[in-house]
Parts: sequence; structure tokens; C-alpha cells
Amino acid sequence: KKCSSAISLQGREKSVRKSSIRAVTVDVFNEGVDIPKVNQIVMMRPTVSSIIFLQQLGRGLRKIDGKEYVTIIDFIGNYSNNYMIPMAFDKSRSSNKERIRKNIISPAVTGVSTINFEQVARQQILRAVGDAKLDSAARFKDAYNTLKQKIGNKIPMLVDFVRMGSVAIEDVVDKYKNLLAYQLKFETLDAVPNFDSQKVKLLSYLSKEIAVSKRILEIDILGWLIEFGQISDTEIKSRFDDAQYFYDAETLDSVERILNMSYFMKGTAEKYGDLPLIDRTNGVWQLTDEFKKVLSDNTFKTYVSDAITAGRLNLLQNFDPSVRFQIGQKYLRTDVIKMLDWDKEQTGQNVGGYMKRPDDKFLPAFITLDKTDNYVNLVAYEDGFINRDTMIWFSKNQRTLKSPTEKLISESNEFGFIQMFVKKSGVVAADGKDFYYLGSAKVLSADQETKRDAKDKETTLIKFEIRLEHPVNQSLYRALTE
Repeated sequence: KKCSSAISLQGREKSVRKSSIRAVTVDVFNEGVDIPKVNQIVMMRPTVSSIIFLQQLGRGLRKIDGKEYVTIIDFIGNYSNNYMIPMAFDKSRSSNKERIRKNIISPAVTGVSTINFEQVARQQILRAVGDAKLDSAARFKDAYNTLKQKIGNKIPMLVDFVRMGSVAIEDVVDKYKNLLAYQLKFETLDAVPNFDSQKVKLLSYLSKEIAVSKRILEIDILGWLIEFGQISDTEIKSRFDDAQYFYDAETLDSVERILNMSYFMKGTAEKYGDLPLIDRTNGVWQLTDEFKKVLSDNTFKTYVSDAITAGRLNLLQNFDPSVRFQIGQKYLRTDVIKMLDWDKEQTGQNVGGYMKRPDDKFLPAFITLDKTDNYVNLVAYEDGFINRDTMIWFSKNQRTLKSPTEKLISESNEFGFIQMFVKKSGVVAADGKDFYYLGSAKVLSADQETKRDAKDKETTLIKFEIRLEHPVNQSLYRALTE
């Protein structure tokens, strides 16, 4: 039965040890209660919300002299949503299953805290992760309605999901394309704006290229232009330096192409509305007249500002903007191509396992360790780790040491050219499309081999042994290899 905090504690303080207080409650000690002496929490209810789980856990995390640890006993075997537990410890709130599995196999918590799942519990949670439908409409509906209630029954914006939501805005954008489409699923038509098709397309652009961007530069430049009207290259670089953002000689040109739409292929540009947001002439940036006209709609401008604010908060919570790529973080192929300052957008099919920039400055490599049938149909590749800083990596099919790109790779005996990205599984539904960044690599050896494909035909390829500039973090290494 539900009991008040007064009833649950009254008359019991004298009988319990001085070092702890024990109480039995239902939905009472979720938040706003501060009893520092509590050093043991037993969870008896299903964890259906990572936020509520953290609120309940937090009752035991208050500090007091003489208290060295808190014991959490959660009867996770009693329900199928136990995967919410590792999700609760991930500030990104991502529903990426590979990331969740990493947090189970090798949990990492900032500071001196440690988390360990005992073996049976770990297997149960891993099984639940595999079975869970994290992109289900029911999960997004619950996340939407819970957040709406939490913020005073207002219609949630992206920034609300970043600050208090139980789903990552990357997941929202991936499923619904933009915030408006998400709102329309759970609101009446008269409760949300009725934007024309041009504005809806722009919202998709702002969601994908600003709100969930892995590079903060586009986010801030667009925000500054909306606030100040215009800004120069010199001012931008000064602001970047003050904020300690990474940028190089090519960066501003790359950002310009993103914001004026010239970077994107025709199909992508049309999907985004094909309306340039900025003009950069003689080193001076300003908003285009077309975009200013769209921004004259104050309601639409609210959505634009929301995307900028949410994107900035989200990125700073999860990424380090002082480096081009953050080792151990996850990136899509599209993120990588953009952040390596390619002149034009590339399709995932064109990139494949690796692709060199036309001027031979960079070659991002995307390795999948556990292959699917799609790979087996070609060749049974054997990419994998020898140890934390050495890997075996096979070239594409039908390649020799004389092939132009593979010749460049084989001669790459210094760090900088090859940029390595790895993921565990090729099953997109289970592990997503993104890859962990391992840093730069150089080639130790390159040997041409002949193998047979699924049709028993001979094919040539190159076996590279590569050395990573930085050994893979032990936590990530365990997650990728176990």
C-alpha cells in the first residue's frame, strides 16, 4: 500500500542503525527528498522509465560523513524493461543497442564511481536489450506524454527533451524527421503550427544538420547570425579561439557549404527545401533575404531557435568540441564525411568500407567486426583486433597492391591519413548505423591475398595490419571484443 514518508519513518529511527535509515514506500521518495543516511535501496517495481529509476536511485546518493557507499538491489529479473538501467547511466539517453550493450559489458561512470552487473543480471539485461523494440511508437508516446506532464502540460520542444526527456533527440529526428512531425503524432491539429511545405522541409534540415550535429560550428554561426545580423571570418575565428573549438584552414568553407546548401546532393537539398540560409561574401556572413523572410514568422523562428539551443546543449553534453573527432564517441558515415571537410555530400553506398578524400588528405575507414549475410555474399572478411592497438583490416573486394586507393593505404606509414571507425555488428536494427571513433592509424604491413567468395569464385584483396595511434580504451575494447 502507498504510505506517506511520515508513516514510513515514524517510530523507526530509534530502532535502526545510526548509519542508515530504511523505509518502505511506493512512489513517495522519487524526487525532492533528502535523507543522507540512506545507504541501501531495494527496487521492487519494474523500471519503465530511466528518469524515475535515477530519481529513486538518487535517494541513496546523498553524501554524509561516515557513508562510503550505497548498495542498490534491483530485482531486475522480474521484468522485461530491465535494459532501462544501463540507459539510465548514459547521459546521451541513446536507444542505440550497441551503446547500451557497452554500458552493460563494461560500464563507465565519470569520477570515482564504479558500476558492476553480476553475471546472471548481465545476461538477463543483454537478452532484454536484444528483444526490446526501442523505436516503437509506444515508447515515443510515453516519452512525449511524460515530458509534457513534467513541464507543466506544455507542448515539448527539442530543448525540453535535451534537458529532461527520456529519449535522445537523435532518436526523435531519426524516427520522425523533425519535431513538428513528432508533436503532430500526439497533439490535435489546432495545438501545433500549420507550417507550409517549405518551412516543414527547413525544419527537417534544422533537425538533422543543426539539432543533432556532431560539429558545433554550424550551430553557433547560425545562432550568431540570427542574433547579430552579420559576422566576419575574423570575428568567427576569434570566437572559436575563445571557446577552444577545433577548426582548421578548411573549416569555414565547409560550414559555409552546409549553411548555403551547396554541400548537399540534389535529392538531399530538395528534401531540405533547397533554400540557402546564409551568404558569405568577402569574408562577411549574413542571412539570405529568403531565409529572413521565413524567419519573419515568429512561430517558425521559435522552432529555429529551439533547434539551435537544443543542438548546442546536446552536443556540449556528449562531445568535446575542442577536437575534430572524439575518441570513443560514435559517428555516422555522413557525420565523418562532413567533418572531414569534403566538398560534396557522399552516399553511404559510395563510401562503403572506406573512401579517400579526392585530394588524398584523409581516408576514413569503417570496420564492422561481426559480419552479416550481406558481407558473406562477397568474401568472409576477418577484420578484428590483435590487441588494443593493433588490428587486421581487409580491403574491398577485387583489389590489389597496385589499385590506386589501396596503394596509398599500403604506403601510409604515418598517422593522420587513415581515420578508423569501428562497430560491433552489421545488423542495423540492433546496432544502428554509427561507428566508434578509434583515432588515426598507420599501416605495419600489407599483403595481397586470394580468397573465395560465396559463389566459390576467386577474388583478390589486401590484408592490412594496422597500428592505432592510441590504444583502445579498455572499456570499449571489452565491449567490441566480448
